[in-house]
Amino acid sequence: MKSAHHLSDALFDFIYKAITTRHYWIAFPVQSYFLRAGDLHCFSSREQARTFQAGLNDAAIDTKIIYAPSVSSAYQQIEGVYSHSKNLFNTKNLSTMNEQNYEYLKDSLKYLGFGDSLATPLREAMSKEAPDFQLTFETEINKKAFAAVLNFRKSDSTDMYFVNSYHATLQRSNGEIFDQAFYLNKGKGITGKEAYNLLEGRAVYKEMENKEGQKYGAWIQLDFEKRDRSNNHEVRQFHDAYGYDLKAALQKFSIREVKEPDLADILMQSLKKGNIQAVAIEKEGSAVRMFVEAAPQFKTVNLYDAGLHRVPKEELEKYLVEGRSKVNGKEVEINKGKKGEVNQSTAKEKAKDQGEKKEEKPKATEALLPKKDRPEKSKGVKLK
Repeated sequence: MKSAHHLSDALFDFIYKAITTRHYWIAFPVQSYFLRAGDLHCFSSREQARTFQAGLNDAAIDTKIIYAPSVSSAYQQIEGVYSHSKNLFNTKNLSTMNEQNYEYLKDSLKYLGFGDSLATPLREAMSKEAPDFQLTFETEINKKAFAAVLNFRKSDSTDMYFVNSYHATLQRSNGEIFDQAFYLNKGKGITGKEAYNLLEGRAVYKEMENKEGQKYGAWIQLDFEKRDRSNNHEVRQFHDAYGYDLKAALQKFSIREVKEPDLADILMQSLKKGNIQAVAIEKEGSAVRMFVEAAPQFKTVNLYDAGLHRVPKEELEKYLVEGRSKVNGKEVEINKGKKGEVNQSTAKEKAKDQGEKKEEKPKATEALLPKKDRPEKSKGVKLK
């Protein structure tokens, strides 16, 4: 006898419409074995879903919240909730090979930054021996909701499972939601924290491999103005040949950590992961706490004040080291007075001033000569 379906046909259309409008958080009652119209409630943020859940829990209605960026993800998670709550499956003892596969996947999840929280759900999902399954990871990073749905698939030739990709979603402080699918190669690729940084708009440096198997390094950054055929944001790449020198960009500013080799290496490694990093900027004889991030497209770094407000371009020269550097693409000479005032001039301006001074000297000499001895000024070209 065929088992009953937990989702009515009408709800598939409902979930599809919700997901296309980025309402990825779904709340539903656990007690209802067969879900009907009105049983599912979709929200654009986890906070909204939790508020709804709290109201139903107060009314003694046990409610579950899931994160589902696709209809298949919603179906699998809802089925999983019901099968687990009704004890419709028992966790099987994995074979030696499957145990090794499990340990491999568990380590891969750790490498990707998802920790141990998915270890138990991973074992349970593998024991079902389905051709594919999904696991959901949810957390908060800097008080912002971050979630990822990881896609696992069994090999066509063996019983080994692999994690091939994950779909990440970030809700920024202003309430905007950004999402992106990240593809993995043998469990390696963009980590969860790097995905968070990319969705925040920052750049990440990665060692990658092309179709021919050749490895190369590049900074990558999401283009939030463009999407590809899969509805992913297009990815901009700045290869090593592009000429972005992170160390040189940092050395233009009076960053205390840059002067210490060990601290400089730690700072650059953090920036390459896409982090916005706290630094000490030397100004007027004291250290000011600020933040810095890599900006490979413009071959520089962006500075932020202690309140994480970006420093405008016209104010960047305050934090440059003395000597020659570049501000807004122009070479300038930075001279700081006793009180920390900044006097800057471009190389062209300085050369122009020196040229004008040289031209003024003959005029002063001519003025001292009697009129009859002064050189004659011709109004045209004299032909001989």
